[in-house]
Amino acid sequence: MVKEHAMILGKIEVNGVLVAIIAFALDFLGGAYLSAQRPEGRDFLRQLKAKEVQWGPESCGDQAMVRPRGSKRWGLFVLDYGDNKVFGIDTLLPPAYDSIGFFCDLDRFVFVKKDGKYGLFLLPSEVHDAAERIDCRFDALQHILEDGEDYVKAKQGKGWGLLDWFTQTWLIEPVYAQAEEVPLVYFDSWMQSILPEIKSGVDADLVFFDGGNGDGVFKARHKVTGKWGMFQYGGSEIQTLIPMEYDSLRFFPFNGMYTAVYTGGNVGIYLSYWSYGADAHQTLPCAYEDYKRFSADGVSKLAMKKNGKWGWVDWLHGTEKSEFRYETTDDLPYPYFKQDYYEED
Repeated sequence: MVKEHAMILGKIEVNGVLVAIIAFALDFLGGAYLSAQRPEGRDFLRQLKAKEVQWGPESCGDQAMVRPRGSKRWGLFVLDYGDNKVFGIDTLLPPAYDSIGFFCDLDRFVFVKKDGKYGLFLLPSEVHDAAERIDCRFDALQHILEDGEDYVKAKQGKGWGLLDWFTQTWLIEPVYAQAEEVPLVYFDSWMQSILPEIKSGVDADLVFFDGGNGDGVFKARHKVTGKWGMFQYGGSEIQTLIPMEYDSLRFFPFNGMYTAVYTGGNVGIYLSYWSYGADAHQTLPCAYEDYKRFSADGVSKLAMKKNGKWGWVDWLHGTEKSEFRYETTDDLPYPYFKQDYYEED
């Protein structure tokens, strides 16, 4: 076993600290890939005083779900065996569940079911009180692994949301009708730590951070009106960048002077607080169908679509600078008009 264990470490030694965690987890869960012939049959069940045993896949080590005699519930165990005999039993979960997942490969949690509700069981080698943390209160759970990150979508009542799988608190409240509608949004530890404060501070039920800038900017939906606004968390205060008056809005691009806001399916333009301070406001109404940014000789120009046709606008002063008669943006004439960046220009 020592030889095989060292070989596993050698295969993934490029990951440093992660190697030690993986090796410990595998050892804790029974030494994946190291098992002898798995025992079976009546004598085996008699040793365990079990009615039924379900082994996990080979990649999950020596884990087995065991249902004791006279019980309809399952427990999760690691079995030490040889020659069709059981020499030792490590209990991961007692027989109290309708179903239990197996820890395989690099799993850091599995789903469990009890009385028709689902919960998460964290990897016991990482969380010493993992069994006590289980809270089967969800109607359904989905695990998605994307770009090396674990995401858990959960259903409670009629709605789906996004969970912090470690604390099992809501990152995105369960307000979506379908699991597919819930966005996979990464919340780092700092974002998670301030999430309750900013939700309370702006009366929001949904919050999304601007991950691209990392400067505490977030957009939030008012829990009563359902309207979106944009804010910046500064520790001691929350600065309003765009009031909660819109059906949706976009984050400001890097060094952008304005962004798009939406009402009734149409788009308007709102100036950046960082560029204009207290003078930041909506310059173009939500009366357009689409927009596209351009750089004309290094000057930011904006085209918008109205009644199916494209034309030029002055995004600072909120005026239209051409006729709206062009089928595509490729048909637009060159924007010779002067575009000011500030009122005094």
